[in-house]
Amino acid sequence: MQNLEHASPPSSSLFQLWITQWQVGILDPREATLVLKTVLVDLRARKMNDPFWKFLAQFFASSAGPGTSFPRDGVEPERLLERARSLHPQEAKLLLEYLGRCYAFDGEDLQFWAVAREAIQLHVGAASEKSGQNFC
Repeated sequence: MQNLEHASPPSSSLFQLWITQWQVGILDPREATLVLKTVLVDLRARKMNDPFWKFLAQFFASSAGPGTSFPRDGVEPERLLERARSLHPQEAKLLLEYLGRCYAFDGEDLQFWAVAREAIQLHVGAASEKSGQNFC
C-alpha cells in the first residue's frame, strides 16, 4: 500500500500552464490581438534558429491561399513579425492557438507560456476591471 503522505500532489505550475492554455482558447478575438502583440514583443529577440520563427512561418504558409506566394524558408524575422502584428482579430486568435499547440509545457517552451500568461493577465484583467467599473 502506498504511503499517501509522501505522494506528491499535482504540480501547481502544470495546472497554471493548463489554465493559460485554456485562457488562450477562450480569448475574445479583440483581446487576442493585444495578447499576441505582447507575446511578439517578448519573443522577437529570439535567434533565427529558434523554433518560434519556424512556427510563425508554418502558420503563414498553411494559411496562404493557392494564389499566394510566401517563401517557406529563410523569411526575414521582421517580415514575419510585421505580418503577425497586422492580423485581424480572429486571425490573431488563430495564431495564438496555433502557437499554443506548438509549445510544450517544459524546457525553453515555458517562456512562451509565461509571456502568454502575463499578457492575458495584463490585457484581459485590465479589460475586466474597466468593464467592472461601469457597473458601479
